[in-house]
Amino acid sequence: MKKHFKYNSYKTVNGIEVYHLNTNTELFSLNLGIKIGSKYERYEEKGLSHFLEHMVFKGTKKRDNIMINEDIEELAGYSNAFTSYSDTVFKFMALNEEFENALEILSDIIVNPIFPEEEFLKEKEVIISEIKSNLDNIEEYAYYRISKEAFLNSFLRWDIAGEIEDIVRYSVEDVEKYYEKYYLPNNTVIVIASSFDDEYVFSKVEEYFKTWDQREVKLLDIKREKNISKEYSIYSQEFDISNILYLYSYENLSIREELALSIISYSLGENSNSHLFKRLREEKGMTYEVYSDLDNSEDVKLLYIYTELSRDNILSAKEIIDNTIKEVKSGKLVNEKSVKLMKKIIKTALASTLLDPQNTSDYLISQILDGRDIYEFERNLEIIDSLKTEEIIEVAKKVLKNPTVQIIEGGMRIED
Repeated sequence: MKKHFKYNSYKTVNGIEVYHLNTNTELFSLNLGIKIGSKYERYEEKGLSHFLEHMVFKGTKKRDNIMINEDIEELAGYSNAFTSYSDTVFKFMALNEEFENALEILSDIIVNPIFPEEEFLKEKEVIISEIKSNLDNIEEYAYYRISKEAFLNSFLRWDIAGEIEDIVRYSVEDVEKYYEKYYLPNNTVIVIASSFDDEYVFSKVEEYFKTWDQREVKLLDIKREKNISKEYSIYSQEFDISNILYLYSYENLSIREELALSIISYSLGENSNSHLFKRLREEKGMTYEVYSDLDNSEDVKLLYIYTELSRDNILSAKEIIDNTIKEVKSGKLVNEKSVKLMKKIIKTALASTLLDPQNTSDYLISQILDGRDIYEFERNLEIIDSLKTEEIIEVAKKVLKNPTVQIIEGGMRIED
């Protein structure tokens, strides 16, 4: 197997896993990931991972929130943070001359947050506004509602940002306790891409994070749940437009089968040459927005099909979607020519990971936090080449069954 990139790794005295990718650019990328996201939250902790991601920027032992923002801006680069089902990630990218400054700022907000009460109360309102804003968007609302209908006990039932009633009741002490449980060096991965020597990078991480004490990490065991197969409609006066959303959950697929499923998803709706795009948009003009979306991350395993349209076109569009799925499963729409094209598209997407140090860092930290092989994508390129059409059809039959199907009909008055 050809190794498209090389890295060296190191573990700090307090347990941080550090990975360094050697590049030859004037920029560095710095990703810090903590293995805590919404899938590890207890029912009474919904949204705390996301809340905590916000709060570490609100003040430390040496900086208030204004100083944090100003110091990050002084880096004159790129910064971001996000919370997913699985983890919380903080990212910086800037010129090499700002490397130590970025590392110092990042270590300060991660190791020394103080959670000021006044900022906590402000951030509550910010997060509540964020949740409300999402629910005002029909696409976001569709995903929110189908999660409630498709699962009974899974973490997939609630949004990563949590529920408004939970955010309202949380106290500063709740956030502090959550931080103490999970923001630990031995629950953390740092990935750096730079032109610096490995020894320099590892020594600087050791230096700036040395005061962070490790303790035992106890993550929740994750219980997977199959989606409930049903079809239903929701009537809403809040939206003028309507939509259709299919949800399929799956488990116990091999890597080979997951890659076959990625080809199926691309074929259904992940590009402008896909079957649903051509049939619903190009041929019928029923919709502007139509796509499929695949989440292969650990413990999630979901395939969605989504389209946005006028209420008058719901029945016709659903019939087209159902027929397209049947034709994929029967093999009618999966032939050597289409499979060859989909293989090219996926291989291009995978290979593009290597074009940018930040993309490579993002990929690497995601793989490590998810417990996957760092060189998995290179093996995947080889597997994709060897996939047979018959295998892809079998996976379609295995996954594309018993969906949760939700229709939101906008502009209608709800009858008592």
